[in-house]
Amino acid sequence: MARTELPRRASSERVARTPCGPPGDGGGDTSQCLPWGVDRVDGDVAHTNGETGNGADIAIIDTGIDDDHPDLQTNVGAGKAYVDCRGRNCNYPWSDDNDHGTHCAGIADAVDNGEGVVGVATEATLHAVKVLDRNGSGSYSDVAAGIEYTADQGWDVSSMSLGGGKSSVVEDACEYAFEKGV
Repeated sequence: MARTELPRRASSERVARTPCGPPGDGGGDTSQCLPWGVDRVDGDVAHTNGETGNGADIAIIDTGIDDDHPDLQTNVGAGKAYVDCRGRNCNYPWSDDNDHGTHCAGIADAVDNGEGVVGVATEATLHAVKVLDRNGSGSYSDVAAGIEYTADQGWDVSSMSLGGGKSSVVEDACEYAFEKGV
């Protein structure tokens, strides 16, 4: 569709809730959702097979994690901040003042508690590595430092959902983490 063919505004006057529920129930229950990304990587199959991520450590290198989020709070472990939290709900320097890191953490490891969403893993330990500020901005050097920090901790997975151009500093940090088994 050409840009000129796009409508100027939506004509719908109401919002409909999309029914979804716990993995494998076929939908219809709005208490818990299997996010698209979790479904895309067959997270529901892992759940059915009893794979929970128990004992694994997942670093979320992003804007931090909301440690009070009901789908995450039981899974949040240690954190580190390269950029301070400046929002109103900053329990730790690595707390999320943007919500993007919390969203990413939920995809990776939201608990299966019958409410909200469920992650790919449900019992791994999440670690916030805050390298982006409340605007979602940061420096390549902070991102690289966060990557190297997670590698030095011996954690199993480092997850990043970032944009930006090419950076040899970040590439070197990724290579370092790869060599350390992350």
